[in-house]
Amino acid sequence: MTSTREVACLHLENLELVMVVDCFGDHRIVEVNLPHPPEIADLKRLTDVGRQTILSDLPRPFFRIDCPGRFLLTGIIGDPKVRFTLRQAALTKAPKIVSQAVRELLNLKRKGAKR
Repeated sequence: MTSTREVACLHLENLELVMVVDCFGDHRIVEVNLPHPPEIADLKRLTDVGRQTILSDLPRPFFRIDCPGRFLLTGIIGDPKVRFTLRQAALTKAPKIVSQAVRELLNLKRKGAKR
């Protein structure tokens, strides 16, 4: 069972969000290439985190962040590509949820928000 890339993409803050069809035919996976690789400090900005695993001793340090009811975020420290696996209950709000998390990772303010 393998996943395939969906042709349609969403765009956020000049970032391409690639919807990936998983092995069950669902659109639960969103891949994002961030403008810079996430660091540990970036990961700590995420809100509503249930469980956070950072394996910094590996040759390619891996992170896995579980935000219950929303998504599971995985990636490699030092690699700009991250992957959101959306929870079933959050699928209808996928763009909003991913958008909010990416803004938190990149430390961006919402458009129109006071700085």
